[in-house]
Amino acid sequence: MSAASPLIIRCWGIEDYDEIFQLMKTFTNQRSNLTSDEIWMVQHNPVFTQGQAGKDEYILGSGDIPVVQTDRGGHVTYHGPGQVTAYLMIDLRRRNLGVRDLVSIIEKSLVSTLAHWNIKAMPRSDAPGVYIKTGEKIASLGLRIRKGCSYHGLNFNVSMDMSPWQRINPCGLNIKMTQIADLLEISPSFDNVIEQLITISQVDSGIMRSKEWQQNQNFNQIGVVRLYSSIIVTKPTSIKEKQLSSNNGSNYPPSLFPDNKETMVVPPKRTRRLKTGEKLRSADKVERIPVKIIPTQEIIRKPEWMRIRLS
Repeated sequence: MSAASPLIIRCWGIEDYDEIFQLMKTFTNQRSNLTSDEIWMVQHNPVFTQGQAGKDEYILGSGDIPVVQTDRGGHVTYHGPGQVTAYLMIDLRRRNLGVRDLVSIIEKSLVSTLAHWNIKAMPRSDAPGVYIKTGEKIASLGLRIRKGCSYHGLNFNVSMDMSPWQRINPCGLNIKMTQIADLLEISPSFDNVIEQLITISQVDSGIMRSKEWQQNQNFNQIGVVRLYSSIIVTKPTSIKEKQLSSNNGSNYPPSLFPDNKETMVVPPKRTRRLKTGEKLRSADKVERIPVKIIPTQEIIRKPEWMRIRLS
């Protein structure tokens, strides 16, 4: 499969961690060079997950919340309802990305999403993740690379019960955790945060752009080169849609996920957006790109039309 293949984003509800953990390992083990990259966005029932570098002393007292040993990098973290957990199944070799590139892309997407609500945040060079300006951590990262492909991903605190964080030393950093709901007088809904994060992935994040673009922000010299031909967003509606079957005839590994009608498709374009304050020249060819959403979609509202200049 060439680089110009779809990126599939699957938005789920609240799921048990063990089930999703096994599914993404199966997906990664069975994928081939014909398998589309996928991002799974999900909430989990309360659970602590321990990374490969995790230390028992970082779990201060789990109480009634289970602890699951995982194969991702990093230390202990917490997942619960009201937190976006996104799993990135990306073929890094096919996209010509290194692990550090992927980490930077994830962090940039989170920072851009928070900026939408005027929350200033930044990554740290010594500890992957995203932190607000007062030092509290709002998003964590942990990845595993197998056969040149990533799995696991990020967790992003939106509007959750923060008390379980007191039972652990998050990521071994002795750091305070925060969330969007505690930083704004009027907090956006969970679905709005999901929508914005996906929109950032479509338009602003490096995951859709080449490494050359990330290294050269001068829009006057180069245009945006998408790493994917399109983005398809879907919401599986039943547990059966998340389980393996014999074969669904797709390019997924034998056969994760049948087709779902609740999709949003971003058409393939080689484009760049106008810079802030940049005026449209009369010679420029302008095109408005619609985003198609089936009316039954519950998670994602129809975004505004985007004005772009063709490269």
